[in-house]
Amino acid sequence: MLALLWLVSLSPFQEPLVSKPDVLRVGHVVEVRGSLEADGRFVAQKLELVDAGEDEFLIGTVPEDQTDPLAFTLLGQPVETNEETKWDGVARGSLAGQRVKVEGSYKGPLRFRAESIQPRGAGRDRIGGRIDELLAVEGGHQARVLSFRVFIPAEAEVEHVKPVAEYGLAPERQIHISQEGPEIERDEDDSFGEGIPLSETLRLQGQIELRADDNNNFDLDSGRREDRTDYELTARVRVTWTPSDDLVALTELRYTEQYRRDDDNGVNDSENSHDGSFGETWLQWRDVRGHAGFDVTVGRQDFDDPREWVYDQNLDALRLSWIRPDWRLDLAGATVLTGGGERDEASNNAVAYLSNNDDDTYLAAWTLYRDIDDFNGGNGFVPDESSWHFGVRALGEWVPQNEIWADFAYQVADRPEFDTNGDATGNDIDVSAWGYDMGTTWSPPFADPLYFSLGYALGTGDGADGTFRQTGFQDNTHRYGGVTSFRYYGELFDPELSNLGILTLGVGARLAKRTSLDFVFHTYTQDVASAEFSPLPDREANIRQSPNGLDADLGWEADLILGWREIANIDVEIVAATFQPEDGFDSQDNAYFLKFQLRYRF
Repeated sequence: MLALLWLVSLSPFQEPLVSKPDVLRVGHVVEVRGSLEADGRFVAQKLELVDAGEDEFLIGTVPEDQTDPLAFTLLGQPVETNEETKWDGVARGSLAGQRVKVEGSYKGPLRFRAESIQPRGAGRDRIGGRIDELLAVEGGHQARVLSFRVFIPAEAEVEHVKPVAEYGLAPERQIHISQEGPEIERDEDDSFGEGIPLSETLRLQGQIELRADDNNNFDLDSGRREDRTDYELTARVRVTWTPSDDLVALTELRYTEQYRRDDDNGVNDSENSHDGSFGETWLQWRDVRGHAGFDVTVGRQDFDDPREWVYDQNLDALRLSWIRPDWRLDLAGATVLTGGGERDEASNNAVAYLSNNDDDTYLAAWTLYRDIDDFNGGNGFVPDESSWHFGVRALGEWVPQNEIWADFAYQVADRPEFDTNGDATGNDIDVSAWGYDMGTTWSPPFADPLYFSLGYALGTGDGADGTFRQTGFQDNTHRYGGVTSFRYYGELFDPELSNLGILTLGVGARLAKRTSLDFVFHTYTQDVASAEFSPLPDREANIRQSPNGLDADLGWEADLILGWREIANIDVEIVAATFQPEDGFDSQDNAYFLKFQLRYRF
């Protein structure tokens, strides 16, 4: 019996030692059990010292709206997965609402790379990692572990199975704050699959898209046959090269085959066209000369903002990015060398964009300057012009149960004057104008799975010198509460926000985890009645008839958008839309639009 007791005393399953938090040091690796508070603090209830070589990890519940198969948020920390992530007992893309443990590598406040994911039962939230900062505060200590601000009450217990002095201190990590890279995409159009490794440093990715558009009666006159149907197949191949952590290169080739059937006043005509071009092709130097978060990117890059209200455009640019946990600043000089419109290829552009790097409550200020040289366009000579936009925005859950958007921009410009025939007069107009877009999507729990949207946008049209125009790089595409994005000023009319007020009402539903249906209604009223949608040299709207300039009421549009994402790497979008013109047009027959889009990523 004595021998048995002696053996038990040597067992590794002995009770752990318990100390107070004042034994902790910067460099200790700890497991923290507690809860994430609404103010972003992680309040510790118990801690455990572990050896310095232990993996970093997170344990918590994935929010219900996190359905991206490649990335999700856990305890507020963005987590990314890749082809090497081990899914143990959980399926890729099915984590919404599940309690899981994620082990991996902390790459900074914007990136936690998951090495393994497994389900966990009910219990307290946990984080595991190095103590990077430790301060004495009232009532205890405040520590920084991973991206978390951890409050450790003075009475909290610190468990350890061996004396504290035997726990080594982990070296300070070198955090790469940058989030640009081949595995991080900025919108769903540019999202690729995991790809195929060609070597340790090369990866091949691709996307194939099939799209059919049916444009019916866009001239608003049913007495004339001016319908058009497009069938388009687009293939994109992307190769990324990552020779080191601080050097990344990417090149993309695009090929498009289009068949168009066009009725010109009742005469059917069809044509085939094909086009090959370069997509994004750039070289990025990260953490330049050891400055964490300072990146330089040169080449053709995707300039994209969260609502694509400012830009969604591939530009040939030199871009400097300075990325910190609490803010990000991008500065760029850009143009379009090939493959763009004549106006864009004649332009030199400067961009500055500053954001707070917080997807939940996003704030940003930006400015974009465009200097456009004269060129010979399809309608004749176009003189040079310049414009300067200054904008601010607030996006996110500023009010509970609401996803708010608020964009405001002020524009000053030197715009050429055109006569009623569309010919340049040789005079310039000094422009001072503004535009805004505000609204919210409300998702009350009692109405689940429904969500409701309300918004209003206005671009001023106060005469020749007071008419607002967007930057020219905008796409005006985003999603409400559904799984797919769409043109939020109307899939059919799709106007530029210029001399126009747009009221938007929407109701949508998540029919399944990765399926949504949106019904969106718009009304269009010119700020000042005008015979053009926006000032020359460009007219930005899909309708093929110009307003009459006698009445400001242009009409209304109703859109129905179905998005389906139930199978990984396959997206389906179906759109049906109708536009009813009002007294702002001489012809007032309805226009109709149908779209089917299938996208496969690999």
